[in-house]
Amino acid sequence: MATRAPHQVTLDALLALQADARGVDLSSRKRVLTDIAGTHLSGFRGRGMEFEEHRIYEPGDDVRAIDWRVTARTGQPHIKRFREERERPVYLVTDLAPSMFFATRGVYKSVLAAEAAAVLGWAAVANRDRVGGMIAGPGGLVEVRPASGRRGLLRYCSELVKVHAAGVAASESTLQDALQHVQRLARGGAVVIVLSDFQSLPETATPLLQKIASRCELVAGMISDPFERALPSKSDLPVASALDEGQRWFLKSKKGGAVQWAERFQQRRMFWHKQLLPFGVHWLSLDTAMPLREQLWQGLGHRRQPLVAGQS
Repeated sequence: MATRAPHQVTLDALLALQADARGVDLSSRKRVLTDIAGTHLSGFRGRGMEFEEHRIYEPGDDVRAIDWRVTARTGQPHIKRFREERERPVYLVTDLAPSMFFATRGVYKSVLAAEAAAVLGWAAVANRDRVGGMIAGPGGLVEVRPASGRRGLLRYCSELVKVHAAGVAASESTLQDALQHVQRLARGGAVVIVLSDFQSLPETATPLLQKIASRCELVAGMISDPFERALPSKSDLPVASALDEGQRWFLKSKKGGAVQWAERFQQRRMFWHKQLLPFGVHWLSLDTAMPLREQLWQGLGHRRQPLVAGQS
């Protein structure tokens, strides 16, 4: 297996993550427990359904499938028949904003985002979906049109490596730009997977995400470092960043700054969770210091016994 570098993304490393996708189920219709309050359940709808035909109602058919307009016009009860989409498009949206090139433990948030995109992409390939998406980073948006088999994912991973190697820049595309583009491209029944720390996404983008979620299957993977969730109380803190490889600076915080830092993170996390959960969004919290495979298995993996709200 390719060596995992905490601050670099390589094509070999992303390709080697195919084995980790075996425990991730993007087609499951089971109910999965979200990771915040422990009280909400969301069901993954699986592939979209395409209309196939009308036919006369027969005893035992689901009455919810009755098309009342056709029934009224013909005088006989008719139902709609649907077929499952054979190749559902999956759009990976990876945020490589400056705030993503950061870590105190584990790997950079940008690296974890790229790895998560690869694992989820491999899971989509195994599910016979078409894979593509958007990358928001320096140099503008990068779009990869969804393609079947390994082609779409290999193109996407190759672009991820290029964009990540470019690092950060004074001018770059934003996550909101990428989401606006995906909103125009994605049809009903598609899957949109967003991987970001959500720091650069303004609250005014809420209607955009909600519109995507109302039409598509939306997975929101919020990536964070332990440093962001609970800032140590020391006033002088060494921090490593990919702004300049090997560069270090010291953050000086006032008394109570650690509490305020953690509160801002929790406020941002809870804001997006509150805005998105009513739309059936799958929320994933991804930690740079924890093994990615276990985190994805817990959030989107197979479950022998589906959890019920209130269970631990």
